[in-house]
Amino acid sequence: ELAPLGIPVNAVAPFFIYSRNGFPSPLGAEDPQVKAIVNSLVPAQRVGRWDEIAPLIKLLALGESSFVSGQIIAFSGAGC
Repeated sequence: ELAPLGIPVNAVAPFFIYSRNGFPSPLGAEDPQVKAIVNSLVPAQRVGRWDEIAPLIKLLALGESSFVSGQIIAFSGAGC
């Protein structure tokens, strides 16, 4: 609906991402059991980092790729 007005609408869908509230916990990304789960679900075999997702969000927010619209962009390390 907004494309004719030149307003792109997109979403970024993070899968596993390292965060202060999540993976640094005792059951976090360094825990062998959690690491095994991440490795089985994420072909990159690691969690994503905020410094990796920020440039993607910046690109979309600045409108530098205005022809990209109506997309859900997976930030997933090639995972599901």
